[in-house]
Amino acid sequence: MKQPIRILGICLLMLAANLVAQAQGPNSPPLVVRFSGTDTFSFFNDCTGETVVGNIAFSGVITQTITSPGGAPAPQLNHFDGHFTVVGTATGQISGTQYLTQETFHNSEARRMVFPFIQTITDNFRIVSKGGSSNLAFSETYHLTILETGETAVTFDNVRTYCQ
Repeated sequence: MKQPIRILGICLLMLAANLVAQAQGPNSPPLVVRFSGTDTFSFFNDCTGETVVGNIAFSGVITQTITSPGGAPAPQLNHFDGHFTVVGTATGQISGTQYLTQETFHNSEARRMVFPFIQTITDNFRIVSKGGSSNLAFSETYHLTILETGETAVTFDNVRTYCQ
């Protein structure tokens, strides 16, 4: 799947939102970034022994607010609230089995505005079979690091697929 590219794109949106909000100063009005798109994906289904190919549509909104609790020189807090929706269909290339996924993710957090900004997130999502084949559950952990220079890195671990 192109999951790392998608997540890196979201991270870049967050970085852009961060820079704009910092320029507005503490206790600024919320900055809202909306995004949407479509993508194709493929993966090898260990449950059925075949490649599955599909299409997804995604949309989301990230809201960022910077506050200065206690006033200066206390560190500013960076509040992120994200809501993402993914809808997709896929087909097993050998069996013709149809799959469907529809997931919604929500993430809220507040952190001090210090670099490097490091965040670890675990996502869990399901791909449901329309036929007699196994449903699939995925779990992945990714680590986002944003340096003061704006350099961004995303690494993945604990990527697992479960047959259900």
